[in-house]
Amino acid sequence: MHLIWENLIPNLVLFWSGRYKGMDEGEPYVLSPHIWQAVGTTSAAATRTIPSSFGTSIPNPATDCSSFTSSTWSVWSLFIAPTVLEGRFPEDRYYKHFCSLVGLLNLCLQFEISEEDINKIELGIREWVVDYEQYVRPFRFRKN
Repeated sequence: MHLIWENLIPNLVLFWSGRYKGMDEGEPYVLSPHIWQAVGTTSAAATRTIPSSFGTSIPNPATDCSSFTSSTWSVWSLFIAPTVLEGRFPEDRYYKHFCSLVGLLNLCLQFEISEEDINKIELGIREWVVDYEQYVRPFRFRKN
């Protein structure tokens, strides 16, 4: 799970904010700067409404990603991002794709995981990766 919070989620944020190694300019999943700023401000403000027993406070992901830890990425992606990202993407499929990941992560974090849940997780992750490769495609070559 650590790879999710220290790799996948931060990379998704880089994609959405248009800061992924200069390879995402003009992509349909990139949020405009003013929308990303609103997401960040709302995310930081939302921390005041979440009991501290659920995790640490969240910095503004639009301006302060460097201070995020696995714990802050977890709280942000599971509790805050599904709400603050709703209706923000140019195409709704990117929001739905993220929410399907959150659903899978919640299944993985249950105290008990049934055989049926394991099958859902396995199939869900496979489908999520196939969609990810179709939607994001960060490593395709561009013509200059």
